[in-house]
Amino acid sequence: MEPIEDSQDSDQSQDPEQQEASLANEEIQVTDQLQPQLLNLSSALQSSKPQDHITVVQNWYHSVIGEDPVQVEGHFSRFLSTSEQAYTRWLKVKEAWIPIDLGWITKVGMVVIRNTGTKFTQVQPSPEQVAEAAKQVLEVSYTKDSKRSFLIPPGETYPFYPTSPEDLCIRCQHGEVRFTLWVYPG
Repeated sequence: MEPIEDSQDSDQSQDPEQQEASLANEEIQVTDQLQPQLLNLSSALQSSKPQDHITVVQNWYHSVIGEDPVQVEGHFSRFLSTSEQAYTRWLKVKEAWIPIDLGWITKVGMVVIRNTGTKFTQVQPSPEQVAEAAKQVLEVSYTKDSKRSFLIPPGETYPFYPTSPEDLCIRCQHGEVRFTLWVYPG
């Protein structure tokens, strides 16, 4: 994908009408993986009947002591090309890499993984138990290479749109951990 120049920097000498025409004539390239999603969106918007979709709403807050927290908010909806049921599983994984089970979903639209972490049996876990539980980080990769993976710490959830879902593998960095997997159709 070619970068699009910032029109404010490159078109400073143009009048507003020329700038608008220039923006309208710019080509925006879309990756092969995203093109079907855009076609689904286009057909869904033209259709009068409701269509299945995924809606995601996320909020992140960065809190610095002595300052107001800074919020980053993200939200989107994605139309699905099918009314197929999502695949949901509650699983455990150890330190060895294993393939992520996509179930019956042949065309994956989104994968969501939640590291549910360790459930303590007592109300006040010991500092050693807390330290041990903090090491139970999930690692997800296409290559089974810890240098080329992404991490999901205990208690966190990570949604993503994989390019090659059938190649995804998962493991726990230390010990064994429970996680929840959702696979949504595309």
